[in-house]
Amino acid sequence: GLNVSLTPSRSNGFYNIFKFMQHKVAAFQVADSQVLNRRNL
Repeated sequence: GLNVSLTPSRSNGFYNIFKFMQHKVAAFQVADSQVLNRRNL
């Protein structure tokens, strides 16, 4: 099954990529909110 095929190191790699993508999405959301604030001013 999936748990057997995923070694701890490989699952950690997926987790790190997931957290990295979360940071990227958060950065894009902050940039978008700043652009919207400039348009409103």
